[in-house]
Formats: sequence, C-alpha cells, structure tokens
Amino acid sequence: MLASHRTRTHASARILLVDDEDILSWCIDMELAALGFEVRTASSLKMAHETLETFEPDLIICDQGLPDGWGTEFIKRLKHPVPVIMITAYTPPCLEDLHAGGIKKLLRKPFDLSVLTGEVQHHLSPPSAMASNPCPPAGGL
Repeated sequence: MLASHRTRTHASARILLVDDEDILSWCIDMELAALGFEVRTASSLKMAHETLETFEPDLIICDQGLPDGWGTEFIKRLKHPVPVIMITAYTPPCLEDLHAGGIKKLLRKPFDLSVLTGEVQHHLSPPSAMASNPCPPAGGL
C-alpha cells in the first residue's frame, strides 16, 4: 500500500508531524498545508501510533523529545520504512540511532521554516533523471 504513495506529486504527499510544541506544530502545519501537503499532527508518541492506524504518511517529521518517549525509538519501531526528518532542541541523537531509524535529516531547533520546507520537498521529490541514470549522455560533461 505504501508503494502507491510514491506515485503522488510531492505537493499531494502525506506528512505526519509529531511534536508537542503547539505553536511550532501549528506553524509547520500551516506552512506545509499552504504548499499543498496533507498534514496530520500528533503531540505524543501514543497519538502518532494511533494516527498511523488510519494514515500512511510519505514522510514523518518527528521531534526527538516527546512527553511519552524519544522520537528515535518511535521511528525504529515503524512497521514500514518512511523517510524521516528529525527535529530537536535536545542534544542530537547519536549517529547510530539516526541511521538505524532511517532518519534522513536532523534539524536543530530553532530552525527557519524555509529550511524545513526545502528538506520536505527534497525528500518527497522524485529522483531526477540524472540521478536515475548515472551515465551521462554521449558527448556530455
């Protein structure tokens, strides 16, 4: 079922935002929704798990420190691999935890929303023709 999401245009992609800071979550939600993304928010790991029962995201933006646990532990337990952007005001998780969870990017709070939206668009954009064909055309370069 996740494979069907990969054919969406990036602007119709689904994003799960997991963060317990209400104002930050609202700002991120509004910014991404204005770009055409479908966003669901969760302020705890319990809410995130409940959301995943009926919502299949193409990308997860997850805070590291949440009221009921660590974001890296949540990400490691996902049933299906999903690209993740980790956001944190705490000391960043160790590299081993980042790689084990498939976390693609780590942003330290506070961050500029344009940096986050750029990362979201980067991770949801289909690979370019050049990236999918590592051999340059004849006479190229």
